[in-house]
Amino acid sequence: MDARRLAACCAGYMAWAMPLWLFTLVDAGWFGAGVYGLAGSLALGMALLLLVAGLLAVSASAAVDALVMIVGGAFFATLHWAVALPAAGTGGAMGFLTWFHGVWSAAFAVLWLAARRGPLLRTYFLLALSVALASITVGGAVGTFVLVRVGGYIGLFAALLAFAHAARCGWKLGGEGIAA
Repeated sequence: MDARRLAACCAGYMAWAMPLWLFTLVDAGWFGAGVYGLAGSLALGMALLLLVAGLLAVSASAAVDALVMIVGGAFFATLHWAVALPAAGTGGAMGFLTWFHGVWSAAFAVLWLAARRGPLLRTYFLLALSVALASITVGGAVGTFVLVRVGGYIGLFAALLAFAHAARCGWKLGGEGIAA
């Protein structure tokens, strides 16, 4: 496998895992919504890293990884603003975040369909991410916060899958004897 593809995979999925873990800690109930500001700041930086990793994946002809990373960059950039704007007092935050999670759940389901013949960790990551966002959406829409908690834990599992996929790519990158 090409070193550019492995580097994009390693950096991109690590950039996916970190803010996803932090945001879903809130949904899982480990922290209150007050940490959204910190996670939102990290998400904006990770969105930029995902965009760069996606462009690197494009240059390595890794189309599905490029899509996952560029769409992930858009997700985290818009999540940053979705969290920042309600905090600024724009109102209607919960209804908007419910729709936000639902629309992105559908987008990641489409990406899962595109990625289902690739590496299993990537496939399971996208499936878990889509299911987590769907659970958070349904929980927020009907006011059943048990579903939001379940979605949070599925999101934590998705973040672990992203970490594992990044580690797999990093291991292969190091195993190819490529100097840093």
